[in-house]
Formats: sequence, C-alpha cells, structure tokens
Amino acid sequence: MTRIQYITCLVPCVLKVILPSLHISLGIFKKIYDLLESDCHSLDVRLFKLRVEGADEDDDDDEFNFDQAVVAEVRRQQELQHQLLQKRESLEELEEELPLFQLQSHPQAQQIHGEYREMICKAGQLHTDITELESRAAAVDLPFGTGPVACGLDTVLQKHNVCRQAYHGKSFVGNHVHKCCQVKVITDLTSVPRSVIANAKSEDISIAALNRLEREAAVISKKFEEVLLQFADVHHGINHSNPLTDDGIQQIDISIKNFMRCFRAHFPKANISPKMHLLEDHAVDQLRMFKVGFGLLNEQGGELVHTEFNRSGRVVQGMQDPLQKLLSVMRRHHTTTTPEIRAACVKKTCKEE
Repeated sequence: MTRIQYITCLVPCVLKVILPSLHISLGIFKKIYDLLESDCHSLDVRLFKLRVEGADEDDDDDEFNFDQAVVAEVRRQQELQHQLLQKRESLEELEEELPLFQLQSHPQAQQIHGEYREMICKAGQLHTDITELESRAAAVDLPFGTGPVACGLDTVLQKHNVCRQAYHGKSFVGNHVHKCCQVKVITDLTSVPRSVIANAKSEDISIAALNRLEREAAVISKKFEEVLLQFADVHHGINHSNPLTDDGIQQIDISIKNFMRCFRAHFPKANISPKMHLLEDHAVDQLRMFKVGFGLLNEQGGELVHTEFNRSGRVVQGMQDPLQKLLSVMRRHHTTTTPEIRAACVKKTCKEE
C-alpha cells in the first residue's frame, strides 16, 4: 500500500483586515445626501400640490410652473375631475333606474332580469372607474428630483465644482466627498430647503400654508446641517496619513459615537448600513493598532503607490528591456520613499570598492 505524505505549511494567521475607509466615507455621505434629496423632494411635492390647488382652473398662463410642471398638472387634474363628474352622473342615473333590492345583497337579487343584469354590470364598472380616477387624482405627477428644492442641491454642487457620476446611483468620488465635508459646502447645501421655500411666495399659496412649509424646511435644514457637520468631524479625523496619539484616537472615537447617535436620533427608521457598522464598531480598533490615519494603509495609500509607479514608468518608457525598466521603476520608487536607506546602501557599496 502506497503511503502518502502530506506536507503542511504553517503561516501566521490574519489578525487584521484593513478597512476600506474611502468607500466607507463615500457610502455614508451618499446615504445622508440621498436622505436630504428625498426630504427636499417631499417639500417639492407639497409645494407642487399647493400651487396646483390654488391655481385658477381657467388660467392657461405659463408664468407659474416648475418648468411647466404645475401647468401640466393643473390640466391633468381638470381632465380627471371632468371624467369623474361624468361617471358620477352616469352612476347616479343608473342607481335611480335600478330597483333598490338589485343594488343590495337581497335574496331576490338572484332572480335578475336580463335588462337589470346589464345595468348592474355597467354600474359596477363605473364604481371601479371612479375609484381608479380618484386614486389618480390624489397622486401628484412630479418626477423625483425635478422640483425647485431638489434642483437647488445640484446648483450648490455645481457651484463648488462637485460632479456626481452619471452611473452607479449618481455616487460621489473620493475627492468630492472631501470637498463636500467643508463647512462652507455643508452650510450651502443644508440652507437650500429654507432659502428656496422662503422665495416660493405666490398668489396661489395662502400665507398660513406657506408658513407651515417654511417651518418644515427650517427643520430639515437644521437636521441635516447637524448630521453632516458631525460626519465631517469623523471624515477629517480618520482620512489622513498622519500619526495619531492615544488622545487623538479617543477624540475620533467620541466623534464617531456622536455622529451615530445623531444619525439614529434624526433618522430612527433608516437602516444602519454595513459601512456604518464598520465605522462604528471596527474603525477605532484599526487606529489603535497602527496609530496612523486611514490614508496610509487603506485605498488612498494603495492608489498613491499606483500613481507613483505610473509616473516613474513614464520616465523610463524609452527603455527596451522590460526587466531593466522594472528595476529602474523600483529603484526610483525606493529612493523616493526611503532616501536614507538608499544613501546607506550607496555608501556601503563605495566602501567595499
């Protein structure tokens, strides 16, 4: 019987996985921004309803609109109300002609005459049509993100040269998140609901309704300003390449706890994403282990090395030998990152000669 020998290789176990801090910041900021955009759209819908309800039914002037949306909605509502009126009148006429026991659950209703059967089917269809039209009339036809408040957010981003990606859920890139975490940008973003509603005065809206809308906009602005400022403290505390002391790590820990407490208080129904879990439960452990910001060991550090290799590769791209080209890139990178070690190696070589 052949004896099979197995050779096992013992390697040190993985004690720590470096957190993707850049994606954590991107994901959390995107989540907060989506909540802000959703609340702004809710304000747009309420403002839209007020403008539609207060608009003159006979007014075809296009001066009042959200890019003609209010005018189109007024006309849609007028058409729906006209259809509802016609169907209700038809239903009333049918109900007047039908015997009462035919409209109720009565034993005699089982013996339905042919002419009554057709009328009852028509009445049932009218009931269904009226219910559907009422549902359509209650809904507001305003596409998401097209109102003045939501569009105001995009205006602020463009003002600060922040571009959202056309794909991937219109997410932000890393450097744009860092820019958006500046106090000036946060103030401009969170002031949009308050400023837009304050300038939304119209003859179509009553003063009381507009005041209620202004108070709601002020609450939204204050809520998101507090949350974003708390997140900005966390972002600036962890995303750098500087060494950290125990006191500095403790301050970051407090900032993370304050941010999560603030987020849960203002958004009790929002779920805690996996990236928030990593930030809350694992970020401080990594900081305490390595005593340095996330920018050195995480994606930022890897991307920086990749950029440096590309820059060095362009310098030696005229070399024919791939091996010599690679050695030149590595020597250049070695000299750039640790010049003191390179100098010691050169001195030792000179002494040996």
